[in-house]
Amino acid sequence: EGGTIQTADGRIAVTFPEGAVTGEPTLNIDGLSPSAVAKAPGGYKLGGTCFATKVVDAGGSTVGMPSRAVTVTVKYSDEDLAAAGGNPERLVLAQYNDATGKWTILDTTLSKADRSLTASTTRFGTWAVMAKKPSGGMASWIWIVLGIAAGLAVAVLVGRVVAIERTSKVQ
Repeated sequence: EGGTIQTADGRIAVTFPEGAVTGEPTLNIDGLSPSAVAKAPGGYKLGGTCFATKVVDAGGSTVGMPSRAVTVTVKYSDEDLAAAGGNPERLVLAQYNDATGKWTILDTTLSKADRSLTASTTRFGTWAVMAKKPSGGMASWIWIVLGIAAGLAVAVLVGRVVAIERTSKVQ
């Protein structure tokens, strides 16, 4: 029928649209320590909120993936916010893909009013709040290339000035 299931503390909620799962399965949401999940991908830092979602049938067997996207909403913690340097706009939800062994950064909606992050998915599994690392500006190699280009431009300009001076003296 669809509906929303949330943890006892209300920090994590999963909303199922009608027809996303069949039968009367049970959704398990288990908290995980950040040290128990895979390392964050480059450009990101793990926050403090990590958890696993799994849907099981009455016999305890894992139910397949939902046939329609479910929505996961997570209230971010002070630890998550600290990982983002105090800027909630750098927070995202990520889901680990066991098949590829990589994190997928999800298209995440931020609500500062209720301190939450929301994303949709068609997979259950391991989740984490992650913080985008701040950009340090242009990479150092870009500055090196720009410096070389500027040096060449100056050399060309000096060469032209010298050529013009020689042409002026010859005439």
